[in-house]
Amino acid sequence: MKTPPPQPVLPAYDKTHVGRRFMVLRLVRGLTPTEWATLIGEKCTPQKICNYEKGDDQVPLVYAARACILVPGATFDYIFR
Repeated sequence: MKTPPPQPVLPAYDKTHVGRRFMVLRLVRGLTPTEWATLIGEKCTPQKICNYEKGDDQVPLVYAARACILVPGATFDYIFR
């Protein structure tokens, strides 16, 4: 009997690493958490930005999409890989 091929090993989602990359995008623009939250919009607050950057909360897709628009060259792959 044939054994099934092994399943690919996917890296675990790590909110800390995602948060750090989200912070890098903010720093590339030279913005404070308050300024970044204002540009992100959608009821985003500086406190939420800090929570995302520390890895306390998961960055919502809509915020990541706006970050990709605000920082030329940024992609979902960079943020969430």
